[in-house]
Amino acid sequence: MPICLRRVRPGAGRPAATGGVDAIAATTAQLDFTVACQTYQECLAESGFAVCELQTLVTLEANCDDGLCLLRSGLYTAALGLPNPSYASPFMLENTSALPDILIAALTHFEAGDYAAALAAYQSITVDISYHHLVPLSLGLVSEAAGDVAAARGYYDRALAQVIAYPFAFYVRGRFFARMGFAEEAAADFANLLNLGSDPELVTLTEELAETYPVEQIPFEQWMAYPVYFEGGSLDGNWASDESQLEAYPIEIAIVSSGERLITRGLGRLIDKPPLYLNLAAQFGGIYYFQPGYVYDFDDWTASISLNLATQPVVVTEEGFGYESGASASYLIAPDNEPDPRVSFETLRLCPNGVISRLTIGDEASWGIADYPSVGWTIFDLPNGNPIGEFDWKIRVVGGPECIDDQAWWRVESTSDDALNGWAPENEGKSYLLLNNNSTSIPEMASQP
Repeated sequence: MPICLRRVRPGAGRPAATGGVDAIAATTAQLDFTVACQTYQECLAESGFAVCELQTLVTLEANCDDGLCLLRSGLYTAALGLPNPSYASPFMLENTSALPDILIAALTHFEAGDYAAALAAYQSITVDISYHHLVPLSLGLVSEAAGDVAAARGYYDRALAQVIAYPFAFYVRGRFFARMGFAEEAAADFANLLNLGSDPELVTLTEELAETYPVEQIPFEQWMAYPVYFEGGSLDGNWASDESQLEAYPIEIAIVSSGERLITRGLGRLIDKPPLYLNLAAQFGGIYYFQPGYVYDFDDWTASISLNLATQPVVVTEEGFGYESGASASYLIAPDNEPDPRVSFETLRLCPNGVISRLTIGDEASWGIADYPSVGWTIFDLPNGNPIGEFDWKIRVVGGPECIDDQAWWRVESTSDDALNGWAPENEGKSYLLLNNNSTSIPEMASQP
């Protein structure tokens, strides 16, 4: 439960406060943390926590006349919502007194100007809860106060990578980008802030920010996304399909900050969110996680996008995870004035109108269709011949292929019984029946380094 919402008995002459509030308030003479907490609580009666965090931050910033005050306002606003948990399991919160002590130490060091000690305190928060988005946000604010721009940007990225549709984080990172002169990145974050909507009292602010940093200044170019594979799995089994003959679709890409970052509108087929500008840190491999919020239960869907700008065309992989299930989309992106990069895969399409083959002799494979716990493999005496039996779910490719219509047939043997062997098709239509256990990545392209 957030610190600001853990109620304790009031003392004489003062209103009810919350656990840890008085101790945190005592760390600063620069702002009134108790009043900020009360403002936050009152807001929660009418709005959600995301709006209330941002509203509290803007209220605190209104009294600032220097940059350090702005960072302090963000840091203490983050303290309102930091949880007080350790994780008994990835899905079970359990209150503890450990975090407030660390938080009080961090804030005390920050106010004393000892930013290294403040960073160390935040970094000492147990690994089990350090992925809460307000922890890296706090680390970013302290790093910025210390003058470490690269570290601050990395921490802000991590916060938004952990919970993508988060107005408070877009505002904090957008203001950072604006202060540092990264105008395109600021425009993307303020556009996201505006797209997500906000409390009526904040509409004017968000509109002014979006007007000051318009998305029109982002140097977007027209690119195309070329699907290759879509696959997934659950308790019912694994499946995969070849999407390489599907139509490409347009996206917008801007590469900024001397090639270190990529802003995109159009990537993210697994994101169920309002239209967002994804601001990816390309120097970190472009890995970007997103989820509907702080994970509370099994029903939350989390996912990630990763891309590598070192390859041309750029390889993109999206992965999504839910309760005992997952999905993955692999595709290529390239400027729209370049040819379809999937032409490199045509030599791997062993049968006319078939799939991109993912097998070679010597590979181990598994059954690639749903219901594998209850459905064994049927093997045949010849390609498209007569069934001769079934075997377990793992096989080794020992010969082939032979093409029958749009199916590639391979000679296979059971990994547990060499005597059990025959022929099996790699695909049925665009669906893969055999999945390579060694690799499911996009095949190497002729144009790749």
